[in-house]
Amino acid sequence: MLGRLYQAHMKSTTRLILIACLSLLAGCATAKPPMELVDARQAYARASAGQASQLAPAEVQLALEALTIAEQSFRDDPRSDRTRELAILAYRKAKLAQSLAVKATVDTQPAGAEAAGRK
Repeated sequence: MLGRLYQAHMKSTTRLILIACLSLLAGCATAKPPMELVDARQAYARASAGQASQLAPAEVQLALEALTIAEQSFRDDPRSDRTRELAILAYRKAKLAQSLAVKATVDTQPAGAEAAGRK
C-alpha cells in the first residue's frame, strides 16, 4: 500500500517538474504565451497533483498529451489561433479529469453521507 502511494506521489512530482520545465521553456521564448495556454498549464498542474491523478489517470494523460501539442504549437507559431484552440482543448481535458475525479469521489460515498451533507 505504501509503495503504491509513493509511486503515485512520484508520478505527480514528475508531472509537476515537467510543467515547470515547460513553463521555463516558454518563458525563454520571445513571445508571451496566450492566456489560454497559461490557463491550460495551471489546470493540468492541478489535475495531475490532485485526486484526478489517481481517480481519472487516463483523462489526466489525455490532458497532458493535449497540453504537449499546444506547447509545440506555441513554439512553432506563438501568435497562431491554432495555439489558442489547442490550449483551450488542453484546458477542457484537464477540467474534465478533475470533474471525473470529483464524481468518482461522490459516487463512492455511502448514500447516507450525501443526504447528511444536505441537512
